[in-house]
Amino acid sequence: MPDIFISYKKEERDFAASVAARLTQAGYDVWWDDALLAGERFEDEISTVLDASRLVVILWSHKSVDSEWVKAEAEAARQQKKALPVIIDDMPHVRMPLLFRGLHVARLTGWKGEENHSGFVELMSSIGDRLGKAAGPKLSEPQAEMRLAAQAQAARQIAETIPAKPITRSKLILWASAAAVLLIAAALAAYFTRSTETISPADRDAIARCAAWSRSARLDWASGLPRLELGTHFDCGVAADAAPNDGDTLGRLAMVRTLEGSNYAAEAIALANRGVEKRSGIANFVLGAMYENGINLGIDVARASTYYRVAADLGFIRATGKLCLLGLDAPGKPPLAASEGEIANWCREANEAGDALGQIGAAYIVETGFNGLSIDNGLAVTLYQRAIDQGSDEAAVRLGILYSRGAGVAVDLSKATALFQLAADNGLPAGIRSLAVSYELGNGITQDINHAAQLYEQASVRRDIPALLFAGYGIAPGIPVSARTVRDLEMLASDPYLVTAHRMRGQLLARGFTRGQDVWAAERDFRACADVGNSMCEVSLGYFYFYGQTGTRDFEQAIPLFKSAADKGNLFGQYWLGYAYENGLGVDKDPAKGISYYRLAAAQGHLTAANHLQQLGVS
Repeated sequence: MPDIFISYKKEERDFAASVAARLTQAGYDVWWDDALLAGERFEDEISTVLDASRLVVILWSHKSVDSEWVKAEAEAARQQKKALPVIIDDMPHVRMPLLFRGLHVARLTGWKGEENHSGFVELMSSIGDRLGKAAGPKLSEPQAEMRLAAQAQAARQIAETIPAKPITRSKLILWASAAAVLLIAAALAAYFTRSTETISPADRDAIARCAAWSRSARLDWASGLPRLELGTHFDCGVAADAAPNDGDTLGRLAMVRTLEGSNYAAEAIALANRGVEKRSGIANFVLGAMYENGINLGIDVARASTYYRVAADLGFIRATGKLCLLGLDAPGKPPLAASEGEIANWCREANEAGDALGQIGAAYIVETGFNGLSIDNGLAVTLYQRAIDQGSDEAAVRLGILYSRGAGVAVDLSKATALFQLAADNGLPAGIRSLAVSYELGNGITQDINHAAQLYEQASVRRDIPALLFAGYGIAPGIPVSARTVRDLEMLASDPYLVTAHRMRGQLLARGFTRGQDVWAAERDFRACADVGNSMCEVSLGYFYFYGQTGTRDFEQAIPLFKSAADKGNLFGQYWLGYAYENGLGVDKDPAKGISYYRLAAAQGHLTAANHLQQLGVS
């Protein structure tokens, strides 16, 4: 029985031969229909060998994706759960057949047979995960050629054992489907028999807890996956022992490994890929989260969206909720390019299923009148509360904003701040930033502008866009800003009197962000709140002059503003005054004095100040 069958477009035979040779050198038995190419490519011979193979490597390309032969072989392999897709040219991932887009795919673009090519290394790793260590010894190139010739002869012998009547391609797929159904039925029967006969009540409870955890709305802010809880490792480990080949179980274990950190990255990816190959919605969702957030894999929002779509199609409702929010973030735009109606349907479906992300999305829709719906802030309050009841930190921030505005509920600044605190305690960047605003304004809590500054810094480190602007960092060109974030920025800038609104308007106007650039109007807004002694506004106006945003740097005005803020204990004022002294900008150069201010800022959590001290070799 061959280990690996290679499916490819006939015109790309040379590439397939190179892949076959390398895999044979690695010790695997490989069949790639070379024995049949001299004559007619009979369906019966090919289907027999495909069915006998343990793994089918599909070489997708601009040419093969249009080949009915390759697509039929790929579909048969997918139904038998042994498909391993590879892209061999610059074809976009989304051009693959729909049911393959959720699978992890190695890329051999530009491969010339090198063993150290990143795509080939990834391919070999995936084969190893599926088949284990090759049974045969490693071979030289001449030995590999002889081995392939022997395997071609073996393929002929296999083909001679089948009925004389050719098996049609449709029968191949039907037989594969029937085999898959029988295998699934047998697996389910075995699982439930084992469940009732050998799994203890305590283990059944652990398995149920692992499953419930994977649907939790208590999310880790960095990954979007459920936060690890006491006992999660144990519960999901018990589940994996009970059903080691179940796709959803593999997906849940991949969630755990992803949350455990970079030391478990390879295992997390391998588990998720195995789950994806078994058509697990949860496993697809985990890979989507990895690609969306750059965890274990490079950021690729388009690929993340594809995995989320497949996960939703497979019935994992959290993925539908995720599509709802991604769609609201960029309606009609890539990567989803979904219409408002399609987005609204995702939100409705997830909300009706009780998913917290769907509840947040549905609340946003009635809060904003998205897709032509009537605005109903009261309903938004109800929906956000339902998500909070499930543990959602994002919903806590959204409801807190409604309480602070008196939209759908009576104004209650203490309630708003308590909700922000709840989200901030769990590390949510928007919660930390919203709590900072409460401290800066004294909304429902004792005013503490210096503590607000510390919170803005914490949220900035977590890449919260409003916090980056409040702290004066700005946003790097090309950073995508979602539609929901833009709405938040405009709300923060809308009040004509609040010092935080003056500062946010000033930042938006100075940078030409979300509105036309107007540096003179920005200066007026910064001045309006600096004149009342707000240290955050003093820093913003000082920065405005320090970098000459009207055209000329004005250290004479900038330095007193930084010093006033620093003297009040503001960490941003301390940092900028330290920077001025270190570099002799507007003051006599005094590195020692610069270090003293850096130390003050670093002691309050200013990351750049701490990094400067490290670079200077001081603590």
